[in-house]
Amino acid sequence: NPAGYGILLLCGPLAAVAAVWLAERIGVPYPVLLVAVGAMLSLLPWVSVPQLSPEVVFYVFLPPLVYYAANFIAPDDLRANARAIGLLAVGLLVVTTAAVAGLLLGIAGLPLAVAVTAGAIVAPTDAVAATSVFNRLDVPERLATIVEGEGLTNDGTALVLYAGAVGATVAGTVRPGPLAITLLAAPTGGAVLGLAIAWLVVQVRRRMDQPLLEITISLATPYVTYALAEAIHLSGVLATVAAGVYVGSHLSHIYAPGARLQAFAFLDVLVFLLNAV
Repeated sequence: NPAGYGILLLCGPLAAVAAVWLAERIGVPYPVLLVAVGAMLSLLPWVSVPQLSPEVVFYVFLPPLVYYAANFIAPDDLRANARAIGLLAVGLLVVTTAAVAGLLLGIAGLPLAVAVTAGAIVAPTDAVAATSVFNRLDVPERLATIVEGEGLTNDGTALVLYAGAVGATVAGTVRPGPLAITLLAAPTGGAVLGLAIAWLVVQVRRRMDQPLLEITISLATPYVTYALAEAIHLSGVLATVAAGVYVGSHLSHIYAPGARLQAFAFLDVLVFLLNAV
C-alpha cells in the first residue's frame, strides 16, 4: 500500500521528534517513548507496517548499535565486575529461558524443545536499549557496567541453548559433542576475531589524520567484523563487542580532538536514527 507507507514516512520522523521532545521534559528515557510511539503507529488502520527481514535487522541495524555501546565500556571495569557479569550472562539467562519454557509448557502445551527454543530467543537482554536508557538516568557506574556487560556477552549462552533446543526439535535428541563445540568455538572464536580486527584497525588509524576517512573506517568496522564472523560461523555479536571494547579503549590514541568531536557527533545522530527506525 504506497499511501500507507507514505503516511508512515511522514508520521514516523515527526513522531520520533515529538517523543524525544516530550521525553526531555518529563524525564523519561527517549527509547521508552519511541517504543510506545511505534506501537501506536502500528495500530493505526491507515498505516502500512513494513516487515523487516532478520537479515536487515542483524546486518544493518545491529552491528553499529552494539559496537557503539561497547565503545564506552572500559576493559578494567569489565574485569572488575567479571564475576557478576558472568553469573548474569549465564545463570540469569538459563533461569529466564527455563521460566519462559515452563510458562509455554503450562499455558500452550508446547513440546519441551520448542518451549526451550522460544525461551532462548527472548531471554537475552538488549545492551543497546540499556545503554540508551542509562545515558538518560543517574545510574551508578558499577550497575551500568554490569547490566551493559551482561547484555553484550550473553550471546554465547543464548546461542548454545538455542542450538541445543533446535537440534532436539529437528533431530529429536541433543548431541553433546557439536553442542560443546558451539559453546566453545562460536563465542571464543568470535571474540578473538573481533580483537584481531580491532587491533588492525587501531594500527591503521594511528597513522591517519583525516577525519572523514577515520569516521568512514569507524562506521565500516562493526559491519565488516559482524559479517566476517557470521560468514565463518562464529558469534558476530561477540566479535563486534570485542572490537568495540578494544577500539573504545584506544580512542584517545587514534582520534585528534577535532576528529573525535566530529566522529562522536556523527555516531550520536546515527545511533538515534537507527533506534528511531
